[in-house]
Amino acid sequence: SHGAPSLPLLSVYRSNRAELLARLLAARLLLTPPHPFEQVQVVVNTWPTSRWLGEQLAIHLGGIAANLRFPFPDSRLRQLVAPTQEEDPWRASHLVWPVLELLPSIAARSEGEPLRTWLGGRDLDRRLDLACWQLGRAIADAFDDYGLYRPDLLRAWEEGAGSDERTRALPESQRWQPLLYQALRRHLGSEPFGLRVLRVIEQLRLGTPPAGLEVGPLRLFGVSRLAPVQVELLQALSATMPVEIYLLTPCRDLWQRCTDRRRELSDALALQRPLDADWLRAAPGLEARFGRMGAEFQQLLEGTGDAQLGT
Repeated sequence: SHGAPSLPLLSVYRSNRAELLARLLAARLLLTPPHPFEQVQVVVNTWPTSRWLGEQLAIHLGGIAANLRFPFPDSRLRQLVAPTQEEDPWRASHLVWPVLELLPSIAARSEGEPLRTWLGGRDLDRRLDLACWQLGRAIADAFDDYGLYRPDLLRAWEEGAGSDERTRALPESQRWQPLLYQALRRHLGSEPFGLRVLRVIEQLRLGTPPAGLEVGPLRLFGVSRLAPVQVELLQALSATMPVEIYLLTPCRDLWQRCTDRRRELSDALALQRPLDADWLRAAPGLEARFGRMGAEFQQLLEGTGDAQLGT
């Protein structure tokens, strides 16, 4: 009816057999066939999965599967959020050189005592040895990870805070990090990918998707792990485009116990806490050893529970 809230467009199809999920994906493509010149993209985690899935789709689509692409999650979501950006200067491989350029000025600050001690009088402007490059790369890797796994931390530093994302004061040995981040932000002139994702999520939740956003559908096959902010982006995108997730899961019981745990702890606590020892002791041996990552991913994926679960 007019004015009724729209149904969620996030559909999760789960099975413990990958061939059944591939057959279901093929059936979905037959029911709602793409335009002959439309490129069909299915997000996968590994290259071997893409080869196998392409063969399976060809079998179930009449012998031919053309114009298919199998991007990895990070590249596909970056394409959705920043379609015009060719190179991200915040990726670790690009970030290491600006980090090395700015380190001496940060080390000269009062908060830079740990850096001064480590550098031990080295002049990075005149000579760069292997140990200094390894330090710069380690810092670049950490900042790259912050953008994906702790964007709220960078947002706090963006606002000038010297604390973490929970407003807790940083130890003295880490107080140089927000100074370096702020210097990098000015030097690069662009924001990290994680902050851009947070802004897009806020726009989608307000019902104002950014201009140029694709209309979907967005398909993911066999993806077993994503960063929390990437899962939040999928949930937000499902308000404007169909999102289909073909998920390998060992059994119905695992999913049900994940749902029960969320109900007992509340959504917010279940999504923030990893699976504890009691939960693992109650799980069968193999599941406890090898299913923890998948179970925690399902905790994130369910979010508020506004999802259609296909069997």
